[in-house]
Formats: sequence, structure tokens, C-alpha cells
Amino acid sequence: MNDQQRPTHVSVQLTDCARQDADAVFSALGTAFPTVVEPSAHGPEAADGRPTVWSTTVDVERAGEITAGASLSGPVVADISGGYQAVEQVRRALKGCYHAEEEGGASGDQEKELRLRLT
Repeated sequence: MNDQQRPTHVSVQLTDCARQDADAVFSALGTAFPTVVEPSAHGPEAADGRPTVWSTTVDVERAGEITAGASLSGPVVADISGGYQAVEQVRRALKGCYHAEEEGGASGDQEKELRLRLT
């Protein structure tokens, strides 16, 4: 695996959600962008109520199909970061799969971060 992130790579972290909701979102992203750079990370869920973060890295260079995502049991917070164009592609894909509200973001010289609330 190449440790160097390319302009087409987007990091996606999901929080405040159950494992099955993270799986649903990652499945929708996998359909929209078939090239997965880093498979979704599924560690053990925190038993004491602490938040769990689910993460993956997708490559937007090869676009697939944007379809409605599987139903979510509750809201999911998605933090996405990467190059401007790549983040925009992931944002559009997630908005095509789910109702997605932008909750904030930050822009740097060559990278953008965006927080979405998916329902």
C-alpha cells in the first residue's frame, strides 16, 4: 500500500453511529467509487458508551453508480477530507445516497475538510 495520499484520495470518518450504519454508508461509497484505497476499519465497538470512529479512504478517480443508500437507524456524522475536487465528488455522492446536511468545514491551501450529517 502506498502511504502517499493522491489528489483523488478522500479520507472518510464516521462517528456517532452503529456499525451497521457505518457499513451502509461505506457500501454506498463503494458503489459510487469502486476503488477503495484503505478498507473500512472496524474495531470493536466501545461497550462503555464512548464514541467509535469508523474510517476508510476512497479513490474518486473511477466513479461508479450513485444509488440510494440503505436505511440508517439514526443520524451519522461524516467527516471527509482531501483535495477540493475529490471532497466535492464524495459530498455529491453522499447527498445522492442520503439526506446530507453540511455542518461545517475548513479549507486549507490544497485540502478541504467537510462535516456532513447523514440521515
